Amino acid sequence: MAVYGFADGSGSHTGGKSGPAKVRCIGALLGDEDAWIDFDERWHRILDKPEWPSRIRKFHMYDCVNQIEEFGGWKFAECLAMYGDLVGVIIQSPRIIAIGSSNIVDHFQQLPTDDLDLLRSEHLGTPLEIVCQYLFQRIITKTREHFGESEQVVLTFDIEPFPDGEEYHKLYGEYASRHPLSDTFALKSLNFASGKDFPPLQAADILSYTTYQWEMEAYYLNPSEPHFPIIPAFLRMVKAIEPDGGRYNLAGLQGLVAVIKAGKKMQLNPHLQEKSVVCTNSNCKKSFVVTYDTRTPAPTEPVLSLPCPHCKELNDVVWP
Repeated sequence: MAVYGFADGSGSHTGGKSGPAKVRCIGALLGDEDAWIDFDERWHRILDKPEWPSRIRKFHMYDCVNQIEEFGGWKFAECLAMYGDLVGVIIQSPRIIAIGSSNIVDHFQQLPTDDLDLLRSEHLGTPLEIVCQYLFQRIITKTREHFGESEQVVLTFDIEPFPDGEEYHKLYGEYASRHPLSDTFALKSLNFASGKDFPPLQAADILSYTTYQWEMEAYYLNPSEPHFPIIPAFLRMVKAIEPDGGRYNLAGLQGLVAVIKAGKKMQLNPHLQEKSVVCTNSNCKKSFVVTYDTRTPAPTEPVLSLPCPHCKELNDVVWP
């Protein structure tokens, strides 16, 4: 089984009309080869609609919202309609897993010096390092959980201008060299590609940009960047980064510092417990990870029947 992740970041600008970015965030989408083939076909059907003023080669949220580049000459309603159609493709893809992380830059800068030094000692010394490390950890966890412990994932970022691309490359390499489960990543160096060639990167751009917009609206009364209204179903996907542990506002950062002071590493998810299982199917015998969310009621039965992600056969799992 081939597993692929596609990621893009928002909030890297250092100037311009709106000044330095107040939020750093990354959005990623994870799925197997069959899921992405189906996704690509549905994505291109939207771009190929004859009613659009022109055929867009690469959907880019910033260009669409601002009606520039390929969207020059488009009406606002037309831009909004394409955005809505493409969001529909994302939320109607149950086999595609969305992962996000955000950090409020002002909140990071408010931390005491001792806390910042502690984060720096764990390779979490910048807002970008925090969202990247969380993203890498969640991709590993989700790959092992949904596709099997022995599966590997190829992670691809959209091509970024200097210095962001170099920074992503460096952080990925450093993480892969020190994390005990980093062999889940198929490549030891980060892969980059153009969104023109990979619709999943266009989708990751929408997820990242919308997460950025959500955080700006939550913490700043009059965000200056143009934006679209967030479609409710998509907003639920974006908001999932908070209970999943990836929202690093002041409370999230303070929680992260407390975890490190307690002698632990960055938590993949403070609410999840994991258990490794070997499939009982004699023709499979592959291992996989099952998870339990402690925020849900405890199972009434000590033995749960759960499907193996490899062969789909039910396995009796004793929990906890």
